[in-house]
Order: sequence, then structure tokens, then C-alpha cells
Amino acid sequence: MTRRLFAATLLAFLFASYANAWDMGAYVENAHAGEGVKDTAFVWKDEQAQPEAAEDSSMALTQEKKEKYKEIKQQKRNDKKIASQQNTDARQGFFFSTGLSVGYTSSNNTEGGDRYYSKNVNKFSGLSIPFIETRFGIYIAKIVSVYVALGLGLESGNYEGTINNRDDKAKVDAISLRGIAGLGAEFYPFQDKESALYGLYLGLCVGGASERVQADEGDHTFRSEDRDLDSFATTFARIEIGYDFWLGKRWRIGPAFSYTFGKYDTDDDDSLITKSHNINLGIRFAR
Repeated sequence: MTRRLFAATLLAFLFASYANAWDMGAYVENAHAGEGVKDTAFVWKDEQAQPEAAEDSSMALTQEKKEKYKEIKQQKRNDKKIASQQNTDARQGFFFSTGLSVGYTSSNNTEGGDRYYSKNVNKFSGLSIPFIETRFGIYIAKIVSVYVALGLGLESGNYEGTINNRDDKAKVDAISLRGIAGLGAEFYPFQDKESALYGLYLGLCVGGASERVQADEGDHTFRSEDRDLDSFATTFARIEIGYDFWLGKRWRIGPAFSYTFGKYDTDDDDSLITKSHNINLGIRFAR
């Protein structure tokens, strides 16, 4: 009886000691979890935190893209501003330009007036092939330019009138050498570099023009210089509209359209009146 009681007591003691040691090990493991020893609960918490870290990374990438987009947009604004400043700087100081154009001219001389019994009208009309004009000028306040213009060109058409003092009129194929000299100005109404109308300009020019006609008929050549054909000399006024496209800082190119009206009276009794109409469409290079 005594042996059985002793054996039961010993087993109870051993069981209690083993249970106490197991609880102490679990406590130590949990106590060291903050120093790199992780239990199941801490591992589960770390796994739960991973999606939040992924979301933070995605937000960082999105913010980086936004910042990059802002930088690119600002760089484009700076480039456009620099280009606009270059264009503005180009419209100052002296300049020269050369224009090539095609057009149509109609000129006529009317001889005789109120004091004469009859009138005689001689005409020339034709197409320019081509007409070349050079201008030398200066800009004023980047809004207005003034220039001197010199132009020369051939025209092919027909002449209708008296030839070599004949009694009857004739109509023959002819060519004309047309020259002009004038003083002009151009006005640039749009100064906003961002506007599509920035290159638009309006022009006005006045001066003198002359046409010398030559015609061949059979074996004979008739020239206005020899008084076989009439010459057509006028003082003119020209209006013009055009547009400039800038090529870098200094050069520009663009289309231009003009209309010219010329007239010349010899005296008060209208013994000779010369009139001329000219329209031109061309392209101009300027620096």
C-alpha cells in the first residue's frame, strides 16, 4: 500500500514538472518574437501586411509618372517660349527678300480726248513667266517694316493696236518686259506668338512701272522702243496680303497675293492716258 502511494505521488510530480517546462518554453519563444524569432501569430500578421506594401508601391509608381508628365509638359512650354522669342528677335533690324510670282497684266493706252475727233486704244495683256522682285528694308518696333522694291519680269501675251503707223489695227502675239521701282511698307497686326495669325502681314507699295512690248510678224520685228508698238508707263499703287512661316531664327518663307493699279496722264486735256491692272500670286523668301 505504501509502495503504491509512493509510485502515484512520483508520477504526479513528474507530470507537473513536464507541463511547467512546456509552458515556460512557449513563453520564451513568444517573448523573443520581436528579436527575429517569430511565432505563428506574427507570421500571419506579416502576411496580412504584404498587400498594403504592394499598394504603397503602386501609389509611388503612379506619383512618379505624374511628376514625369509634369516635367515633360513644362519642357514643351519652355521650348515653345524659346521658339517664340527667337521669332520675335528675328523681326528687327535690316532685311532683304526675294519673291517669285506668276500673274496677269492688262495695260492700255488711250490716245485722244475731248479736243480730238477720235480716240485710239492700244492694248497689251499677258501672263508673267515669272516676275522677280527684291526688297531691301528695315523693321520699326517689330510691327512695321519699310522697304525699297525693284522688280523685273517677262510677260507673254498679245498686243492689239496700230503697228508702224498703219491705218488698220492688228492683233499679234507679243512679249513684254515689265519693270517696277517703288517704296513700300508692311504691317504685322498680330503680335501674339502663340496665335496662328502671327505671320500674317498687310502691305502697301507705290512707285513707277513700265512695259516695253515686242512682237514678231513674219520677217519683221516690232518694238515699242522704236515706236512701232506702244510702251505702257504708269505710276502705281499696290496692296498685298501674305503670310510668313519661320525657318529657324532668321529665315522665313511664305505665300503672297497682290493687286496693282497703275495710271498715267500726259496733260490736262487727256491726249494720252495709260492704265494698267496687275494681279500676282507668288512665294517670298526673306532674311
